[in-house]
Amino acid sequence: MAGAGGGDPVPSASDQTMKRRLIATATAAGLVVASPARPAGDSRAQPSAAAVESRVPIDGASLYSRAVGRRQPAIVLHGGPDFDHRYLLPELDRLTYVFRLIYYDQRGRGDSAHGVRPEDVTLASEIDDLDRVRRPAGRRRP
Repeated sequence: MAGAGGGDPVPSASDQTMKRRLIATATAAGLVVASPARPAGDSRAQPSAAAVESRVPIDGASLYSRAVGRRQPAIVLHGGPDFDHRYLLPELDRLTYVFRLIYYDQRGRGDSAHGVRPEDVTLASEIDDLDRVRRPAGRRRP
C-alpha cells in the first residue's frame, strides 16, 4: 500500500512501535550525555555507592551490566559495534550525584559477546535487550 507521499509504504503498527521505542531510547541517552557534571567542591552530592556488576539473561546468552549511584536510574548506551561501556569510564561516573547509572555491554560486544553470533544482533534484538536491562532498573516502558 502506498502512503500519501507517493510510493512509500505505510509503516505497520510494529514499525511505529519500534520507532517510538528507539526515539525514547535516543532521548534518554541524550539526557545522560547532556547532564552537567558535578562542579568541583559541590558538597550537596553524596558519595556514590560502589559499582554493582551483574548479568541480564537473554536468549542463548547474557548481557553484562554495571550499576553505580543511588538516584534516578539512567541507562547508558555505548556507541558503535566495536565498543563496550569501558571507554565511558570513569568520566561518566561523575554523574552519579544525579543518576544511578546503568551501563551494559550490548549484545555481541565486550563482556556480552560470549555465545553471540553476528546474525543474532539486529535492531529488534537491541531494543528488546535494552527493555530487559531497563526492567530491573524500575523504568516504565514508553
